[in-house]
Amino acid sequence: MQSLNVTLESITPIFIGGADPRGEPELRAASFRGALRFWLRALIGSAIQDQDPGKIRKLESEVFGSTENASPVVLRVERPEYRAISFRKIVELDSRGNPRRPGIAYLFFTARRTKSDPERRAIPAGTRFRFTISLRPGTKNLEPLRRAYAALWLFTRFGGIGTRSRRGAGSLQAVAAGVLEDLPPLEVKAGTPQALKDEIAQGLRKLSELFSQHGEQKSTDQAPNFEILDPKHCEIWLSSGVFNSWEEALDAIGQAMRAFRNRRPPDYENIRGALQGRPLTQPIERAAFGLPIVFYFPSLDKQGVLTGAFHDRRASPILFRPIRLANGQYVIVIVWFKSKLLPEEERLKFERKKQKEEILVDQPTQEILKKFIEEIDSNNQIGRLIAVTGSNA
Repeated sequence: MQSLNVTLESITPIFIGGADPRGEPELRAASFRGALRFWLRALIGSAIQDQDPGKIRKLESEVFGSTENASPVVLRVERPEYRAISFRKIVELDSRGNPRRPGIAYLFFTARRTKSDPERRAIPAGTRFRFTISLRPGTKNLEPLRRAYAALWLFTRFGGIGTRSRRGAGSLQAVAAGVLEDLPPLEVKAGTPQALKDEIAQGLRKLSELFSQHGEQKSTDQAPNFEILDPKHCEIWLSSGVFNSWEEALDAIGQAMRAFRNRRPPDYENIRGALQGRPLTQPIERAAFGLPIVFYFPSLDKQGVLTGAFHDRRASPILFRPIRLANGQYVIVIVWFKSKLLPEEERLKFERKKQKEEILVDQPTQEILKKFIEEIDSNNQIGRLIAVTGSNA
């Protein structure tokens, strides 16, 4: 087989702009290549039990290319027919501007309208289109196609595309696809959370075999510098609770996340004091969820921005998205990559905007992420978490 045709469906809205990020949403092969490259890298790092970035980069480039070598794999995305949907409609804003889906509004907040920018528009959930992975003409080795397939399998279980994809937007699933020999099917076959747990666990084991011959058994307990699917450094859960729609699923976890982080001590008083001119008394725990963070206190009319001293951005190590079961219901999948927030020697930088002052503070631990998972696990609407990988698997 030299090519693979897949019909993908958007399970949640896709916020993905073209030249204008807030213009008409647009699907491009380059965006999919970037997403698949991420998941292939995470798989390689786990499968070969080696955290050498040079070795991982070499294996990755054998599939998706590099600046020195063209990719043997060609990706094509069929332009789907759809009518873009606005952020306002997705979160169901009422006449007063309050969302009827506050959890979704919290997760997708960067798509809202601001003083300077219009709201984002998205490709709606339920949009189907053809996605093709093929080998470049003249390529006889089928291994790059098999590895690209593996990345797509991971992407359609754990990932997403576009803005807020780590918070459930841009989730895609295969609804029709060919199957490559000895690899798990792209479509979700499970009809219950427990069956999905088994399906995912078996699929992960099968995909790891694609790279097992490259392993050198160098896995350590030290947190890696990048995201890998090694069970020592990544935990995956499914909600035992099921939902009738993606909206119900994301609204539930969005509201849980908002309740967990809202005015949470000690960050709330720590940041408030810093905006009033006092020093930061300790690391800002919320930074563990990713950077940058913009803090605004209306009562003070003051704003601060938290970044790394040398890195403006750090994607969240916790990802979640809904998965549609074979029976049409939905569960939530949560992935926690236990990689380093920033290089160990780097500190965080808090900038008080109006004062144009900067404060340096140490990085936080990941303890707040552990507490977040524990709180989700005790949420009655989401249900107890079912471990797929990790220490509790």
